[in-house]
Amino acid sequence: MFAVLDDAEALSTKDALGMLDQIMALPSQLEYSLSKSISLEPGTFSNVCICGLGGSAMSGDILREYMNEHSSFPTVVVRDTQLPKWVNENTFALILSYSGNTIETLYMYEEAKSRGARIAGVTSGGKLKELFVENNNPFIEIPSGLQPRAALGYMLGACAVVMKSANLCNIADDLKSMIPCLYEECKQYSISVPIRDNLAKTIADNLENTLPAIYGTISVGPAAKRWRTQINENSKMLSMCGILPEFNHNQIVGWISTPSAPATAVFLRSVVDNIEISKIVDATTSLFKDSGVETIIINLEGESRLECTMRGIILGDFVSYYLAALRGVDPTPIDPISKLKERMTDI
Repeated sequence: MFAVLDDAEALSTKDALGMLDQIMALPSQLEYSLSKSISLEPGTFSNVCICGLGGSAMSGDILREYMNEHSSFPTVVVRDTQLPKWVNENTFALILSYSGNTIETLYMYEEAKSRGARIAGVTSGGKLKELFVENNNPFIEIPSGLQPRAALGYMLGACAVVMKSANLCNIADDLKSMIPCLYEECKQYSISVPIRDNLAKTIADNLENTLPAIYGTISVGPAAKRWRTQINENSKMLSMCGILPEFNHNQIVGWISTPSAPATAVFLRSVVDNIEISKIVDATTSLFKDSGVETIIINLEGESRLECTMRGIILGDFVSYYLAALRGVDPTPIDPISKLKERMTDI
């Protein structure tokens, strides 16, 4: 069955809406959004609250980890209808919704506004754009017409521009410097690269007919979450994820106690992990292998946590696409989410 992964024509028949092209476009999306500008009035902040859900919030996860490493501002990502009690006039609230119509995000916007938080945002339109305009909130508008998960480059680049303008962090320059290597990363996983030389295709082949469980070290935690959500949405498969070393204090018991479970553990580690974390990963993966658990270890390269994370995200996006092909499903439609939204119209 894996031969289909080298058949461009066969792959295209199940990708009517062009998800592969959108995955390949992540670096160019970044370039586009990083060229945008936004004007923010000077302000003094105590913390940062990033508000969003689903694919729109993934850029927030990347920002949060970058802030944890480079900034003294406490930063959280909120996926809810309500904000933490500490959000106030000293909070910088970054409101994210690709469609602009995410009901939970609209509730968070209204609460941030009522608390006097400093608001800025990113959207492609919808009700959120109307609120930004009506209330004179600075925002960056990005191209519409995609699934939110397929607009990560647009969202992340725009968020980076906002954060730089607010003098909160300089992730924008770091992202800009790595764009050439991200283009190369996409090329090595493209359809034209045969399965024998294509890590994404090989991993997808190993994950078919199993439950993929993705575990990342803190340094690449957002990549682990992205793998899980892309496998959920693109591949239409159950998947789970977690972070090391926390994983070793709970989930590991279930794994080692049921080594024959129809699941595969995928460990994402990076060259920038500190020595203590590296030793923990070594001990964990060796125990898994010795216990007979199906295990895949991926060593992510890069000069920083951010670069390793972005490389890991690109690899995972391609894996999810090739898994969809092996399962014979179109990676773009997400019917269960659409049906749920129909039932939430009265909220």
